[in-house]
Amino acid sequence: MSLVSVIIPTYNRPEMLRLTLESIHNQTFSDFEVLVIDDGTPNSLNEELCREFPKVQYFKIENSGGPSGPRNMGIQRAKGKYVTFLDDDDLWLPQKLEKQAAVLEDNSEFGIVHTPCKVINAYGEETSETIGQPRAKNLKHGDVSMRMIGDWTLMTSSVMIRKTILDKVGFFKEDMPQAGEDTQFWTRCSFYTKFYYLDEPLVLYRRHEGISSQLMKFWRICCQKTELIPANTRNYSTKL
Repeated sequence: MSLVSVIIPTYNRPEMLRLTLESIHNQTFSDFEVLVIDDGTPNSLNEELCREFPKVQYFKIENSGGPSGPRNMGIQRAKGKYVTFLDDDDLWLPQKLEKQAAVLEDNSEFGIVHTPCKVINAYGEETSETIGQPRAKNLKHGDVSMRMIGDWTLMTSSVMIRKTILDKVGFFKEDMPQAGEDTQFWTRCSFYTKFYYLDEPLVLYRRHEGISSQLMKFWRICCQKTELIPANTRNYSTKL
């Protein structure tokens, strides 16, 4: 059984998924499994790609229209003591898993460890921007349940969480509009465990066409009853 489970939701962009999987393959830490959950891509390219990586398990589900369903399936299948999530267009720096697993192994009172992210553009070039970095380090560290509501959320690709906490919190809400489900999920987690803020960017967060429009749509409808965003307008990097 692996110590860490890595869950990647994806849909029909194997060129980005390859780079994401390579960033996992290049980790300095090796005790992990990778669960790629394909949300109904209408071809076999993702499956063929995943066969190139020995630690990757590939699953295809019926199209659900967003990342929550694939993430939830990954949670159900994860066997690791710790679970991580990685958007299929983001990248991890080589020591991401090693450093975060060490934090949780050494700090049993914390159920989540998270970090800021460096921003890259559509071509993988680093910008000067870092996101997820608080105004003060203690803002995102410790018991944050009453500090994060309506103020900030976690960068999903930066998180490592204990499976025991996931068992208590449950799943991502699949009936929420994209981008909102991340915020709602991490806020729920804050009432079950303390967060450990590791003040070192260990993720390259890709910003590209499609993300901003999805976020604007979310904020317009976040407090209203709404249907899921249609599959042909989805973006699997539901980023805030």
